[in-house]
Amino acid sequence: MDNIVDVFNEFLDEEWALHQCACTEKDQSAYVTARTAFYWKWCKRVTIPNRSSYREAFEKQLELEQRRTLFQIKKYDGGEEGPIYRAYVGDHRVSVGPSGPNTRYNQNWYMRSFDGEWKVFGLSQVCADCSTLGASDGQSCTSCGGEGWKWFATDRVKRGELLGVHKIEAPASSRHKEEYDSE
Repeated sequence: MDNIVDVFNEFLDEEWALHQCACTEKDQSAYVTARTAFYWKWCKRVTIPNRSSYREAFEKQLELEQRRTLFQIKKYDGGEEGPIYRAYVGDHRVSVGPSGPNTRYNQNWYMRSFDGEWKVFGLSQVCADCSTLGASDGQSCTSCGGEGWKWFATDRVKRGELLGVHKIEAPASSRHKEEYDSE
């Protein structure tokens, strides 16, 4: 799985550069061109978000942000189409607590090879109501259907059997570290 780690790191480096461009580029057409190229290169069946006011909203906050952390990659059986890789990544926003940065899961990026090219084809985000637990107040979370993740800009990805896990960096969040350590 070492190659897929390199692929996800390249993706996250380019996604971070695009995020920085969105926050600092005065010429929005340059950002739109960069964004379009990024999505064409990396994504399959992912809706391109409309971020026309993104720069204005986050320009000052950029200095408090970072490239997303890549925590782990899980490999699943994807049937005849080949394996599915699920990357657990953090947020751009840096949350600092008494013991230092509080890194935590933010999104899952699903990637597989399509005709020899790596493409993201699924994206889920931590459920704001249950924070990956799948339950709230002892009941299955109604916001995410008990999955702990909400699908964002893509259809739900159907994963097969878990084939392997590549650990990279444990999240600091105790809730997410428990999941990280479980497999």
